[in-house]
Amino acid sequence: MLQPFVQQLQELRVVGYTGSYFPEWMSSPSLIHLRKLRIKNCKSCLHLPQLEKLPSLKELTIWGCLELEIDDLGKLPSLKVLKLYELPNLTRLSREDGENMFQQLFILEIRRCPNLLGLPCLPSLKKMSILGKCKHDLPSSIHKFGSLEYFKIEELNCFPDGMLRNLTSLKELDIWNCSEIEGLGEDLQHVTSLQSLSLEDLPNLTSLPDCFGNLSSLQKLSIVTCPKLTCLPVSIQSLAALITLEIWECPELERRCKRETGEDWPTISHIPHLEGMFWISPFLNTV
Repeated sequence: MLQPFVQQLQELRVVGYTGSYFPEWMSSPSLIHLRKLRIKNCKSCLHLPQLEKLPSLKELTIWGCLELEIDDLGKLPSLKVLKLYELPNLTRLSREDGENMFQQLFILEIRRCPNLLGLPCLPSLKKMSILGKCKHDLPSSIHKFGSLEYFKIEELNCFPDGMLRNLTSLKELDIWNCSEIEGLGEDLQHVTSLQSLSLEDLPNLTSLPDCFGNLSSLQKLSIVTCPKLTCLPVSIQSLAALITLEIWECPELERRCKRETGEDWPTISHIPHLEGMFWISPFLNTV
């Protein structure tokens, strides 16, 4: 029954609440100024408050609500940031995939929500991350977000065909700790606006596609812990905008890119900033 003076409340954090239902005042229209709401480790929570009654809500974090399965967030026209962390039973954001639910959503972070399915229409989404294992339906729905500029995905079991197909605004792509990535080559040819690409901890990546030459806007390429990657595509020579190449913990690739002597050195020697063990000059003497 604890109830704060809500009329001037702008930020509310609820941590460790043990009830199945939140108190009615959390859905009160009196919370007209509430801009930021964080609900964490409310492990018995079955339903969220009626958030659509909070007209000024800009940022919402839901973390560790283990019993939350499906909920209707309602229409949140002012919401700009949504963070969903460690929600093992969450399957959908809403019972209806309405097109007007999140008109201004700018940032979406999903972490360890293994049963979350496809997402509704998010016309203003600019930044998104999916961390932890997830259902195939979730990354398959990414192609709908044509306004997306930054995308990070981690622990993907397989690369859905066409996941990046319509992301014509994408500028930064980070792919980490994924066991299989079969559709990467075909999809990369569509993200011609890409400026930064990071490939890290991809144990089964064996090659990069020739369509790298289509990434005319690429400025930075990072390749880290990809032990089976043995060479770079020749088409990387045509990337006039590429300023930085970073290679770490890729033994065969580092050998081939070794300064002056490696087989792939002519392919990368034009790049202004090189980072990694391969860059060390063979003529460098230590005292």
